[in-house]
Amino acid sequence: MSTKKKNKKTKEHLLKTLGNICQICGKDLPSEKLALEHIFPKSKGGKDNKENLSIVCFSCNSKKGKNTSATYPLKSLLENKDFFINLCKYEKKNFAFTKEITLKNLKEYREKLKRDIFLINSVIKEIEKEF
Repeated sequence: MSTKKKNKKTKEHLLKTLGNICQICGKDLPSEKLALEHIFPKSKGGKDNKENLSIVCFSCNSKKGKNTSATYPLKSLLENKDFFINLCKYEKKNFAFTKEITLKNLKEYREKLKRDIFLINSVIKEIEKEF
């Protein structure tokens, strides 16, 4: 069986099992607006098996990209907080959430932001003083 036919069959099975609900944001959508999605991305070693496949809307699929909550970019997180929380819930439900790594990365992001704010504040003070 070709990959395309196998994917179509897998998507049909998941739609019967899960309904036409995006498994990340919870929206009820027509099947043509939903995509077959790898819970743990193939690019990070995820398998092409039924345990690693789900149904999500195109928007969530695009926002997630090749990331997990543990590798989600800071800029995207700042722009999509609600999506990030939904992604964590989705991964937890599918036994793919790595709380320790995700929290470690978030704390590192927070420290980087603190350093950035400190730098910006020092530049502001210098400009106010010198000009």
